[in-house]
Amino acid sequence: SYYLATSGDLKVTHCGNLACSSGNVTTAVSTTNDVGKYSVLVTSGAGSVDIFHYDTTSGNLQNTRCGDSICANVLGDPALESTNNIGQFVSAAVPHDNLAVIAYYDVTNADLRVLKCHAGSDHSYQNACSGGATITSIDTSGNVGQYTSIVIAPDGLPFIAYYDVTNADLKTLKC
Repeated sequence: SYYLATSGDLKVTHCGNLACSSGNVTTAVSTTNDVGKYSVLVTSGAGSVDIFHYDTTSGNLQNTRCGDSICANVLGDPALESTNNIGQFVSAAVPHDNLAVIAYYDVTNADLRVLKCHAGSDHSYQNACSGGATITSIDTSGNVGQYTSIVIAPDGLPFIAYYDVTNADLKTLKC
C-alpha cells in the first residue's frame, strides 16, 4: 500500500511473483479526499487485508478493508478515530487474536496513541474494528509518537518504538 502524492490517493500493488517483476496489479483503493499517507497493510489469520492510513483532508485515522487479493473490492473505509488531527505515522501489527493493534501519532496533542480493535459480536466484521476499539494515549510526555513501529513480542504483547521530538530520543515501550 502507498500514497500517490500527485493525486492524493491510496493505492495498492499486488505482486504477480515473489520478485514483483511481472504480473503486478495496481488498484486505486481510496480516491475521496487526500488519503493514504503513512499507510500500513496487515493481514490476519482469517485472510483479510486491512490498510490503516491517514486522511489528510479530515485529519482522521482510517481503515480500508480489501475484499479480495488485489483490493478491487473495498468492503469499507471508515474513520477509526476522528477526534482532533490524529493518525499520522501509523504502524500496525496483528496478534494471535487476529484483531489489529495500531500505534500512531496524535498531531493535536503531540502524543503516542494505541488503538486495539474489537471484533463484532458475530466475528464476521466488515472492517477490522467493527466491534469498536480501545484507544489509549500511551505516552503524553512532550512531543512524542512520531515514526512509530510496532511488533508483537514472543509473549503476545505489543512492543513499540517511536521518536521523542522533545528530547531527540528513540523510545521503546512494551505494553
